[in-house]
Amino acid sequence: EKLQEKSVLTDDEKETLAVKKHKFNLVLSADYQMAKLVSYWGLSPQPGSSYYLQKLSHDVFGIINHSTNTSAVYLFDEQVGPKNTDHTLSYVTDYLAKLPSWVRRIHLFLDNTCSTNKNFYTMA
Repeated sequence: EKLQEKSVLTDDEKETLAVKKHKFNLVLSADYQMAKLVSYWGLSPQPGSSYYLQKLSHDVFGIINHSTNTSAVYLFDEQVGPKNTDHTLSYVTDYLAKLPSWVRRIHLFLDNTCSTNKNFYTMA
C-alpha cells in the first residue's frame, strides 16, 4: 500500500525531483578555435632578422560547461602535431576526469561536421 501511495508524487515533490535530476546532468560544448600564428625564435636566445617571418601555429581547444558556467582552454603548437581525434579525446578525457563524482549524465556537443573532420570517430 505504501508503495502505491508514494508512486503518485505531489507537485512539490515533482519539482524537487526535477531540480535534483538537473543537478546530476552536465551540458558541455567543445571545439577548436582558428589556429593562432605567433612569432617564433627557434633555439636562439634573441630574435634574429627573420624573427617576424617565422610563424609557429598554435591550436586552441575550449570546453564550456553550461551547467556551471565555467570553461577550460587547452593550447598546443604545431610541433606537437596536427589537431586530430587523439588530441580532442585527450582534452575531453582530461576535463571529464576532473569532474565531481556526483555527475551522472553528460551531454557533450562537438562541432556538427563530424563526417568531414577530426571528430568522425570520437564517439563511435
